[in-house]
Amino acid sequence: MAALAGVRTAIRLHIRRGDDINATDDKGRSPLMLAASRGHAEVCRLLLEAGADPLMRDLEGLDAMQMATTNNRRDVSSLLRDNLEMRSVCSLRELEAERLSHQPDTSAELGRTGADNEPDIWEIEEDSPPPLDDTSCVQGASGVRRAILTHVPVDTDEDWSSVDFDLPDARSGRPRSRTFDHDELAEIRVFLVNGLSRGYVNSSHLIEMGINDSGERDHEFEARLTLVAGDLGLATEEVSWDWERPVAPEEIADEVDQLAEEGVAFFASVCSNEIDPLRIYVNDMGPRQLLTREQEAELGKTIEEGLAEAITVAAGSSFVVREILRTADDIDRGVASADSMVLRDVPESDEMDHQDPVPPIIVMSVQDGVDDEEIDEPRQAGVEGIGSHVGLGERIEVLRCLARHLPGSGNVPPELLPELRDALQNLRLTWRFLERLGDGLRASGRDPAINCSLGLALKKAEAARLQMTKANLRLVISIAKKYLSSGLPFLDLVQEGNIGLLKAIEKFDYRRGFKFSTYATWWIRQSITRAIADQLRMVRVPVHMVEVINQVEHARKDIEGRERVASIEAIAARLSIPPEKVGKALRANRAVLSLDDPLLEKLSGSVVSDLLL
Repeated sequence: MAALAGVRTAIRLHIRRGDDINATDDKGRSPLMLAASRGHAEVCRLLLEAGADPLMRDLEGLDAMQMATTNNRRDVSSLLRDNLEMRSVCSLRELEAERLSHQPDTSAELGRTGADNEPDIWEIEEDSPPPLDDTSCVQGASGVRRAILTHVPVDTDEDWSSVDFDLPDARSGRPRSRTFDHDELAEIRVFLVNGLSRGYVNSSHLIEMGINDSGERDHEFEARLTLVAGDLGLATEEVSWDWERPVAPEEIADEVDQLAEEGVAFFASVCSNEIDPLRIYVNDMGPRQLLTREQEAELGKTIEEGLAEAITVAAGSSFVVREILRTADDIDRGVASADSMVLRDVPESDEMDHQDPVPPIIVMSVQDGVDDEEIDEPRQAGVEGIGSHVGLGERIEVLRCLARHLPGSGNVPPELLPELRDALQNLRLTWRFLERLGDGLRASGRDPAINCSLGLALKKAEAARLQMTKANLRLVISIAKKYLSSGLPFLDLVQEGNIGLLKAIEKFDYRRGFKFSTYATWWIRQSITRAIADQLRMVRVPVHMVEVINQVEHARKDIEGRERVASIEAIAARLSIPPEKVGKALRANRAVLSLDDPLLEKLSGSVVSDLLL
């Protein structure tokens, strides 16, 4: 079947396994005859190189040459004709070598006739003793030694300092793309059809298909084809290749053929760079114009109006008010985090506890809405209680007092609506919590009119936020590129930067009149540095210390590169910061040793934990 279909990979597999390439079917036809009748020239070449006999005849007395000529396969006929001519030349050479091997041995004849084989002209060389106290020999050897010691080699070769070498590009960590021609895709299709018909694919056949021209395995090809086979529900098993039990074309069902076509298309897309996540992400961004200051202010105003409208609508539902109080009770019990319901609201501070040179406009905006404690809080498993937010307990108590006058169900009385609206606005509910309230109201089936109005208000704000987000995605990528050497994957850096971008949009105040990109840059950097501090260090350090540690490490390397001692005082003078802060940064940047790390390379079996015993 492989010879009829022209699957070269399967033919190579049988040849390597040592199968009989001159085996015949019930009609006496060998694989070479079958391939010649179908015009598969490459398959015929493989079989001939492996030693297939082109002179074999089937039960009707036809050989491979006659079958190719009958079916008008001119390229195959030419190939077989050249092979036969080569065989005839080789046969003549073998006959000549055999004739020469039967000639009489003249040396044996000489031995039988008693010829003298002794070497008449050989003379025995006698070793002469070295001369005693030969001063001329000593002086000559000394002169040669002095000449060797004083010899200065002169390089007469061409100067190679200006020679340029073109080296191949270093292979990146991303999988390489590859394209396949029609014949290769046809082989993959036959492979998938056989697998779909049997329910499994042969791992040996899969490996054989991935071998390149240099005889090496292509592990990426194997992994991708295994992925496609797995998506089609096929198991990968190690079984012997059945030469005589192929899947005939008439046995292939239509759905199997359709699945194989889809599998080939999916495999081709997997091997190309069309599914690269970063490429897809950048293509989805598209060419977008940066927003002007007026456009940013307009979008910020739209977001604020949408959230204010959503809070006004939510204040009209007694179900929503009670859901807010229930969440507050969960926060008080420690079941939920306060940050999941309200934005952190802290008093204004006069300064920030980090040393980054931040523009004054950013410092002013951050002082109004957040302190260093919020930026530097660890991503821990615990939850933040009501006490972590200044004044949150009093604001919830005001809402709780108003809720006592609410009816058991239905809408809020008109006289309570203004006070409830003000109480909810003072809570500063988060965007995500408002969306969760809308989902709960929709699931309960209560207040359908309020549910509809709440959804429209949130969609209005969401559309403006989405527009502002898409306009600043390239800003995230440009900032994330600066942290490529941190050790965190680039896509993770972009993801953390996007989280900071969303937080910047949520806290942006358009009334201050500064550019959003200037404000968002600070939040994006803080989100990325926090991720680096949390994920790349076994012992976490504060986020604001990460930048200080990087500056101290850079200054230390620069000072040591000038062959000077990088003392704490020298680093502090270079960075113009107190020596205490430099010492703190150096202590925080110590390497972490595992107890299972080897103590010394020469001491086999010794680990760090042995020192503690």
